[in-house]
Amino acid sequence: MPRPLINELKPFLPSKDVAVSRQFYLDFGFDITWEAPDGKMVAFEAGTKRFLVQNAWLAQPAGDFIMHMLVPDVDAWYEHLCSQGLKEKYGTLLNPPQDRPWGLRDFFFTDPSGVLWRIAGQPQ
Repeated sequence: MPRPLINELKPFLPSKDVAVSRQFYLDFGFDITWEAPDGKMVAFEAGTKRFLVQNAWLAQPAGDFIMHMLVPDVDAWYEHLCSQGLKEKYGTLLNPPQDRPWGLRDFFFTDPSGVLWRIAGQPQ
């Protein structure tokens, strides 16, 4: 029996404060495609890449939740996030890009709720 088709697969990111996360992801560069009337969930996209942020904070750190984004130019993304002042504005972690032994260049940062993002690409 063949595997059934998948129309879309997108993560739901936890958030301590959806309003803060909403602004963070707008500053990051994503567009809002939908918002729940009660403000407890927001859908974001960039091109065909989508995810949701929801008012669902659990006792464990959100750092247990990791997003991995492959891009053509890691350094350009790092400079973009630095130019947006995310680290200063939100008090989040933002480490500079490094060439990794597994063959990718990447950097990582956290969102205001502690969700860890790794942005990676080929070394230049």
